[in-house]
Amino acid sequence: MSHGAGYTGHMRAVLLFMLGCRVPPEKTSAECDQELECVDQSGQPDCIDCDTTCQLDAIPPTSSDHVEGDVDYEEWPPAGGDHNRCWADWGVHEEELEAINFVHNQEHGGVIFYYNCPDGCAAEQALLTQLVQELGYLTILTPYSKMDYRFAVTAWGHRLLMNCLDLGAMESFYIAHVDQGPESTASMPPGDCMD
Repeated sequence: MSHGAGYTGHMRAVLLFMLGCRVPPEKTSAECDQELECVDQSGQPDCIDCDTTCQLDAIPPTSSDHVEGDVDYEEWPPAGGDHNRCWADWGVHEEELEAINFVHNQEHGGVIFYYNCPDGCAAEQALLTQLVQELGYLTILTPYSKMDYRFAVTAWGHRLLMNCLDLGAMESFYIAHVDQGPESTASMPPGDCMD
């Protein structure tokens, strides 16, 4: 009598459990299933002509080693992976941060907020700055030119990408993912990491 595929799958799971192994979670990516509540470039709510496309990704990192030099991440902005031993200062940044540093912040449970506005988005940037300052704990805001979307927020293993600024969606992402990294560290980087 054949036990079938279900039995084989069950035995594989039991064997992996007994060996102390885990089946790695799968990467998922989908359009957001929510209506975005966007602000326009003047900072006013209910933007009529904004692109409300957004994408929600789960990207389980497969490695978290300290490395020297650049890392070729599969996604930009990345949501975890290998990184430099030096993490970035928490808070609002005017200059674009390197992924190899802020990925380390993600490992520490940080949530990174991004904007990419080659044509300018001063009002939206000001609103995003205010949100990050109000949230405070384990947050970074950085300009980021290596992404296709105008705005994004990431944490270890998760990303939310959007072309219009929805502060409520970003705050909900923060609440769901802050301090959920493999480590929990709210301190600034070591002194020998400072420029």
